[in-house]
Amino acid sequence: MARKGGFSAKEMQFYVDLCKQWKFNKQYEKWISGKSNYNPLDPEPWNPYRQTAQNPYVQQQPIYNPNRPYVFPAIEGNMTYHLEWATKDTSADIAAIMSVMNNAGLSCCIEKVNQGAMLTQYLLRPTGSTRYSSILKLKQEFYGAFDSNAVAVYQSGAYVVIEVPGAVSTVRVADILRDSDFKDRSGLTVAIGKAIDGTNVLADVSKMPHMLIAGTTGSGKSVFMQGLIISMLLRNRPDELELYMVDPKMVEFSYYENLPMCHVVTEVRDAVNLLSHLCHEMDNRYRQLAAAGVRDIDEFNRVSGMRMKRIVLCVDEMADLIMTSKMSVENCIVRLAQKARACGIHLILATQRPTVNVVTGLIKANIPTKVCFAVSSYHDSMVMLDKGGAEKLLGKGDMLYRTGTGVDAVRLQGGFIESVEINNIVYGLMQNWRN
Repeated sequence: MARKGGFSAKEMQFYVDLCKQWKFNKQYEKWISGKSNYNPLDPEPWNPYRQTAQNPYVQQQPIYNPNRPYVFPAIEGNMTYHLEWATKDTSADIAAIMSVMNNAGLSCCIEKVNQGAMLTQYLLRPTGSTRYSSILKLKQEFYGAFDSNAVAVYQSGAYVVIEVPGAVSTVRVADILRDSDFKDRSGLTVAIGKAIDGTNVLADVSKMPHMLIAGTTGSGKSVFMQGLIISMLLRNRPDELELYMVDPKMVEFSYYENLPMCHVVTEVRDAVNLLSHLCHEMDNRYRQLAAAGVRDIDEFNRVSGMRMKRIVLCVDEMADLIMTSKMSVENCIVRLAQKARACGIHLILATQRPTVNVVTGLIKANIPTKVCFAVSSYHDSMVMLDKGGAEKLLGKGDMLYRTGTGVDAVRLQGGFIESVEINNIVYGLMQNWRN
């Protein structure tokens, strides 16, 4: 017979203690058997980078001395860049465009030609009684004239833009890093890419404040992340920045394993624990901000007299984490994306499958900056950018870049960086810890 009146407070406390004891026993059994790195007897939460007997590598890392000058390696001599850019003969393309227009009985003038690394952009202005819509209807004719379905035809302001693919030269990361604007901006400024008109596009990670990257295999996604990491390492000292990298493939971020300011995780189980650790770190930082009476990390560093590092988490394959532990990973990512900006924690997440199961609504809404390389379908482009077009990109660094300011996506060419260049930069940084 059911009991009337429910449980008393003493009985409720008994059942709560019983559940806690059961949970403790389960966690302790997993720790003893080696299935979990979390020790329930440890008063501190699990941190994969805390100095313990299970982590001797951390104890062997050299300690950074802030009183010693920190020397950044020079780009010249360590990285490859262009002194001058190759040009393309555009007379054949202009003749093909005018032939299509004359066959359709339309008239226009080509007012400007922008030569990019992977494509050439022609800006057409209709003349006479020709309408913009009449030119836009000739997409199939332009496809046939250039024998390529990758030709883009769209209206931009007072022009009709025709983008014709054709590789001229390879954009290097060093081409963007040598820009004077990169040296004058804040320490978390990273190299995004080069626009078709030759403008270098830079972005501040602290103002993004998070970035979502998508693209199929071979589209340039991992190389783009290497450029972001090198950009931050060339501008920040170890007392200013700490990088956490999740590398399920175990080969993408192995260059940085010997840098004390970089922490590379290759096991999915450790990556899930790392996300939990960052959530705990975020809560601790907000307690410090509240105690100091400030609102963000910049004000805290200016007022308190103490130095709080910025933390950047780079995940090379987010889908692999979500497939393994969907609820815990998604909850941690959403928490960090919603709250971690003010306390100096930033996310750079990459995935090969931008489906709704991986890039959920909460993740998409809380990560405003998006970079979309070539994807496999129109649906994947819609998930990332709320518009099509990414499925027609050329690959090899060709991207659509969209910020959180509401501006439409911009087509850019990402920079390429070789393994030799990364090793040169890392070797130069390691000289700061040499005796």
